[in-house]
Amino acid sequence: MRVTIWVTEHPYSQRIASSLKLGFKDDGIIATTLQYNDDNINATDVHIGYGVRRGMDEVYRRIGMARKHWFNIDLGYFGAAHFDGTYRIAYKGTQNKYDAQIQSETCPEISPWKTDGEFALICPPTESAAGFFGIDENRWLEQAQAHATQLGLTIKIRRKDDPEKLDDAFASAGAVITFNSSVGWKALQLGIPTFSDVMHSTLGSWHGDVKTIDGLKQLSRESLFRFMCANQLTLLDIQRGELLPMLKRFVPTA
Repeated sequence: MRVTIWVTEHPYSQRIASSLKLGFKDDGIIATTLQYNDDNINATDVHIGYGVRRGMDEVYRRIGMARKHWFNIDLGYFGAAHFDGTYRIAYKGTQNKYDAQIQSETCPEISPWKTDGEFALICPPTESAAGFFGIDENRWLEQAQAHATQLGLTIKIRRKDDPEKLDDAFASAGAVITFNSSVGWKALQLGIPTFSDVMHSTLGSWHGDVKTIDGLKQLSRESLFRFMCANQLTLLDIQRGELLPMLKRFVPTA
């Protein structure tokens, strides 16, 4: 499998690209977002890059138009950190769709379900996420607030730059509603019922059409978290070539 590795001017992108190159060896081709064109998009059928900013969003769109396969790397679900932590790898998006057949032997600690809380913590999409996925933030907020009302909870909106500590916000939360923020799975791990976008988040694809707290509590958080752990690696794992089998789950013929 030959893979084009896309690099931006950001040092995180450059560091991750160097690990990808080590892992793919001669099958990894470096390309820069500053010089993307049809030739380097058509050079391989599989493409990978870090994040959706600094030109990566446009590169992904062009790759999609060319009907090529693409993967996005971002901070991991559990144990995430630059550069000694985990990174998640998602196919044609920023998070993978849940698949109960894909399970890691690793699972993080899971707290019992929370039974109190006065408000629904609503976390709107960031500007970059809204732009990448074409989300109207005002419409999303209206739908999230309506969902919170259906849950019988008051509403508290928390944006990414909110000065309040997340743990303090969680303390009084009876539920969390996000677009696809990492706040979602952090809350779910702590036992707070959490709902996310069905199409664009791992968590949302896990709960699907379930919209009630009681319904959510019937689902297996362990299965979800084992799936998430199965879709993350460290940079050392990537350098050792462990990413390739993961990519082949999505592109078996490449």
